[in-house]
Amino acid sequence: MSAENVDIDFCCQRAMELAREVGAYIVYKRACGFDISVKEGVDLVTEVDKYSENVIMTGLRESFPTHEFIGEESAKLVPGSELELGAPPTWIIDPLDGTTNYVTGQNDVVVSIALAVRGSVVLGVVYNPFLKEMYHAIKGQSAYCNGARIAVGNNTQLAQAVVMSNIGASRDPHFATQATDRVKRLLLAGVRGVRCGGSAAMNMCYVASNRLSAFFEIGFGGPWDVAAGKIIVEQVNEICMGPWMRTGVRTIWVSDRLKPRR
Repeated sequence: MSAENVDIDFCCQRAMELAREVGAYIVYKRACGFDISVKEGVDLVTEVDKYSENVIMTGLRESFPTHEFIGEESAKLVPGSELELGAPPTWIIDPLDGTTNYVTGQNDVVVSIALAVRGSVVLGVVYNPFLKEMYHAIKGQSAYCNGARIAVGNNTQLAQAVVMSNIGASRDPHFATQATDRVKRLLLAGVRGVRCGGSAAMNMCYVASNRLSAFFEIGFGGPWDVAAGKIIVEQVNEICMGPWMRTGVRTIWVSDRLKPRR
């Protein structure tokens, strides 16, 4: 029913309803056209990101007027700073994770909505409107895709593993060397395959549903990229390693079966 007197089931229901609502708009706008601008460097943002965040936040505020909200397009966090989650229930929202995928016509594009209570994420919803896949998890329960329980596989061998990564928006020389060196190390260690996808939340759900063996990213956009995915992978007994609440360049690794070398 609840965590800290919050009706988690109702929160999950509203998050899924709003994810579907903005998901339909995301699909519609790609067919019709939309404005694109540059946040910084090569990082893009569209009118669809901004409108979708407003719809989600407005809908959640109407249902939960005492809750707090952190959205990718409205948050004012200094790069390298730590996201501070207080005691009040706090929604962490990425209205369109995978903006470059969206702009270029690829379908790994999701709406990501998480809820934290007393600093701990207790609910995650990730919806891909192009694949019509709705992932969700509540802390202490299982994780699901379209209502069916999901589970990871049992492979622990790198030679049988397909590992997903993504190279973030930074073009700093040290960052580029670090990112490419990690891929090189996987290849030389004999990994079966390395893929590169532009949605952290989607990639985390792929690990949780056994479509990928592991996912890592250096320099993901912010806590909103991974908050919902984090609770989903944790409910299938995977691990999410890394300072996920920190902005700026940081690393996340998702997998319990294949542990990274430190």
